[in-house]
Amino acid sequence: MNPWTPLVLAMLGWGSAAVLTRAALTSGVSSFTVVATRFGIASITLVLVSRGWARFRPLGRRQWTRGALLGVIALIAPNTLFTLGLEDLPVNIGGLLIALIPIATVGAAIGGALTRRFALELGGVILTERSSRHVPVPGADIAE
Repeated sequence: MNPWTPLVLAMLGWGSAAVLTRAALTSGVSSFTVVATRFGIASITLVLVSRGWARFRPLGRRQWTRGALLGVIALIAPNTLFTLGLEDLPVNIGGLLIALIPIATVGAAIGGALTRRFALELGGVILTERSSRHVPVPGADIAE
């Protein structure tokens, strides 16, 4: 397998999350249904992979319980909040915030908490995006 294939697939999945989530929300699907469907598919995939991959067979009930608890705290809760936020936020802000998650994680790992400068810069990006929606672009037909 080409070493770039998993990376490209991960980027496509990561980058399309906001767009696909917003598409589901605008078609009338509730936030909680979107989250339940995403994590239902992920859970089934995890069970199938763990059954077929010998590396996971030695894990006992304690490890699976801890993994499930970590999944609820670190994955399901933030994704539920993100999906609820996308009900009202523009999808490009959601995509920007998703893209900033790895950067914020690395920043927190090496420098501690969110710095004032980073918060101001992020606020500037969001304000610029919000105000650019009202600037007419020649040749563009914008319907709001």
